[in-house]
Amino acid sequence: MSVDRQTITWVLGIVAVTTAFLLVHTRSQFRHLGEVSAAIERERAELAIGQNSPQAIAQLRQSVAALASRIGDYDARIPGQASLGPFLEDLARFVDARHIVQDAIEPGKPVEANGVVTLPITLKLRGPFQSIFGFVQDIEQMKRVTRVERFATMADEKAPGEVSVELRLQTFYRVSSHG
Repeated sequence: MSVDRQTITWVLGIVAVTTAFLLVHTRSQFRHLGEVSAAIERERAELAIGQNSPQAIAQLRQSVAALASRIGDYDARIPGQASLGPFLEDLARFVDARHIVQDAIEPGKPVEANGVVTLPITLKLRGPFQSIFGFVQDIEQMKRVTRVERFATMADEKAPGEVSVELRLQTFYRVSSHG
């Protein structure tokens, strides 16, 4: 089987055009790949230097201290038993201090999940809005974890500046391992 000269010329031409196309097309891709690789190496070097710098270490220490203070005394914030009495006493003390009228307090059904019990409590209160707002701030400052789930207000038409409020709180305690 013999191959004529014209066929060889065509094959060589196709190979040359294909090679030229690939070189032109892939050269920009390889150049871009080189630039990205160099940028990654620069970032790695900067990161290695930055992680060991005194400023980075000081910032990490500050972050750790801030997180540690936020965590605080976890065991006291979520007690190991329901201890609803002291919690309700704190709420009553806040109500008295703010001169708020407490119309109702209704503990709900506890819900357990992942070793923690959520105890919903609904409060119905009346008083000046500023006093109610202060009461909510008092709840937020409690050592025990308490979440305000719902805060519904309605203006008292008979007493300007006064509101009726329904607060739905959630307080938590850990599931007892004794029983």
